[in-house]
Amino acid sequence: CKRAIVRTDKRLGGERETCEGKGGGTRGANVVDEKDSRIRFQYGGMNEKFIQEMCERSCMGKDDVFVDIGSGIGQIVIQVAATMGCKSVGYEVVEQRHNHGLRLKDTFVQVLREGKVLGADYLDGLIGLQCAKFQEKSEEIATASVIFFNNFAHYFTQLMDAFVENVGFMKVGTKIITLSSVNELAKRCSHYNVASMNGACNWKQNKLDVNYYTKVSNGWACDGPSGCGYDNNDWDAEECARCAIKKRAKRNKRDNDVVDR
Repeated sequence: CKRAIVRTDKRLGGERETCEGKGGGTRGANVVDEKDSRIRFQYGGMNEKFIQEMCERSCMGKDDVFVDIGSGIGQIVIQVAATMGCKSVGYEVVEQRHNHGLRLKDTFVQVLREGKVLGADYLDGLIGLQCAKFQEKSEEIATASVIFFNNFAHYFTQLMDAFVENVGFMKVGTKIITLSSVNELAKRCSHYNVASMNGACNWKQNKLDVNYYTKVSNGWACDGPSGCGYDNNDWDAEECARCAIKKRAKRNKRDNDVVDR
């Protein structure tokens, strides 16, 4: 693996050496590579204009509950609370990122208080940053009305599978925004995708393909190209109930034909 030096904020424990790459433990730290002096405080940051566009497309208001899964240093959570006036919660598993997020939140609120901005204390209560796995917070996430999940990288596949299971417990009308399409959500929710502005994130300059899902029922409809149209399948059912019955009938008929011969 590639040698790298990991420099964290001195207030978070100073400097250490590690190995970057698979199992290297550099996620969430400030990586200074020997061939690349760029510093990474987070997995991937989103442009503030993209966040605002996301809020507007989701028709968010003060009665919504926003959740950011993998909230990093919390800038999305803070911006949504400040601009939309709604409860905004982030879940981040990397402790160093979470600590930076708490510091960012405290600094932001303190600046508002020093400027005697009305509502600073109220805003402080709207922002919730937690160092936790979203899988352990399914009951809390089920109360959300808008959820953002940056699943751009391929290694989020297993996490997204776990997330889809949690969507079954969410209320009808919940909106989910992802940066990569999720087939299981598209099958179970209404769905559209749009191209973002250029430079919407800090890891690529081209446009992102942003996916907006809305949970429209507690089941799902078999409405694919060869679907039967049955719309009362259980949320966690992997196969359409009506199609399964038809398959079993065909299989039984085929088996009976073999016996008759």
